[in-house]
Amino acid sequence: MVWIVLFICWVDKLMDYRIAGYLTHTQFGVVVTSIFPLYVAAVAIHEAGHWFGGRWLGFIGIKFTVLWLNIERHGQHWRFKWAKRPAKLAGLVVHYPVGSRQLRLRKVASVAAGPVANLATGAVAILLSYALAGPAGIISSPARLLTVAELQLFGLVSAFMGCANLLPRKLSNGMRNDGLLLWHLWRREPALHRQLAVTALMGSSYAGLRPRDWDSILLDHALASPDSSALDCSAWLLAYSHHLDANRPDQARTLLYACLDKLSTLTSQSQQEVCCEAAYFEARHARNAAQAQQWLEQAQQIKALDAADDYFTRAEVAWTLGKYEEAQTHFRRAEAEPLVLNANNAAGHILALERIADLRARLATVPATTAPM
Repeated sequence: MVWIVLFICWVDKLMDYRIAGYLTHTQFGVVVTSIFPLYVAAVAIHEAGHWFGGRWLGFIGIKFTVLWLNIERHGQHWRFKWAKRPAKLAGLVVHYPVGSRQLRLRKVASVAAGPVANLATGAVAILLSYALAGPAGIISSPARLLTVAELQLFGLVSAFMGCANLLPRKLSNGMRNDGLLLWHLWRREPALHRQLAVTALMGSSYAGLRPRDWDSILLDHALASPDSSALDCSAWLLAYSHHLDANRPDQARTLLYACLDKLSTLTSQSQQEVCCEAAYFEARHARNAAQAQQWLEQAQQIKALDAADDYFTRAEVAWTLGKYEEAQTHFRRAEAEPLVLNANNAAGHILALERIADLRARLATVPATTAPM
């Protein structure tokens, strides 16, 4: 309500300058309609606060979104995309902490950095506008008047965004805004503690730490107190990767199938990825061709597979079935797809390369073998 009153007062003051002849109709219209680009600038500053605050605190940035602009990390590269429609959230930053040292405090600081950036830039803009207006507040130059009006409007928009994000509330898509996230972090809620452990493990993976070397304490925290949410599957899959990389396939299989039993809690994309992983596991580690084929078919039923995932998983299943020529064909197609060799994190990239090298070595022995290795 306060911001509405301030905005009305700002428009009223601008009208006084228009009536006095200091502004033309066009100039007045330019100032008023600039509210949208200034809003976009405020969103960008908010997300930049999260991004650079997180980077300063040792977070690995993955995704930066402001309305139509989307910047996303893919392996060792970054992709810039201009969407046809703006994002459901005006802005979004996805980043993961590396290491467990002072994890909660670092998360608090990175979350608070967005609203603080808005409040700081809003305050600077307001102060600059008063400095340009002079002590009497009377501006006769149209150019200076336009600058002062724009600075004041940006100050109001940016400060409003900072304050609005600090008020705890759930967004329309069910996500928590900065204020609610800070409140839950302050109260040390168990679910959020698990989520922090999961994000820290993912950060370790993005930083290049192999799953078998992950912090066991973080794994214990991630697996603690399951609540039948999608977070359970995230924790199980991380623990699955840890045990599989440590050559403990029995423990890995238990965790993978715990996730498969809860597929309904995941998005269709995640469901498909888990089914593909199950097909790979059954083919390579359990040598169960029938079960591997079943999981591959289920993955295909969810939606069309990406070419890279499709060809590599098909090659692994074909190898287990003893269809070596078919496996060779699928494998060659998989190698031609850049996504196979371009995992989204450093440790994932290493594991993907190892899987490819393993299958390549087995395929190279086909003329001398009579059964899958």
